[in-house]
Amino acid sequence: MECVLLLFCLKVLYPNKLFLLRGNHEWLQTSEGYAESFRRHITNLYENPDDVDTLIDAFMSAFSYMSLACLLSQQRILCVHGGIPRAFKTSIWSVTEYLKFVKKPIEGSFPKRVGNNVVTDLMWGDPVEDESTAQTTRELPEGFYRSPRDLDGTVTACTFGKKALENFLMQHKLQMLI
Repeated sequence: MECVLLLFCLKVLYPNKLFLLRGNHEWLQTSEGYAESFRRHITNLYENPDDVDTLIDAFMSAFSYMSLACLLSQQRILCVHGGIPRAFKTSIWSVTEYLKFVKKPIEGSFPKRVGNNVVTDLMWGDPVEDESTAQTTRELPEGFYRSPRDLDGTVTACTFGKKALENFLMQHKLQMLI
């Protein structure tokens, strides 16, 4: 909790110099796995148990407004928690349009993939080093693979290879992905 509060304070002090991006742990569904230790930590700091739920709700509300990605260095560097949207293979959208597609606040549990879900790809996409061992499926465009984290078989999460990344960077005139 102290880390999150420090980051929020730094954002208030330096609003144009600090960019806070939402990661996959800033979703209710994901954080529920850590909720008990988070709840215990807050309970140790605050005596009123009602404050615990209020604080957790406040954090989730703040997270729902956080950006999923940002463009730096004259829009040449894309920063995300996860990966690249697989929808770019069939779209002429710019990165800015991808980001505008996601309306805030994004509340509730982590969204399930519907078609080519930009949010899911930005949060859960991972690069894969060895594409020869990556598991492909017809549901995914070329260069994208089933993620080892995709345990339920819904292809909610996917990995992407070097060529898919290079194509994405070239198509959107980006220098790099962080």
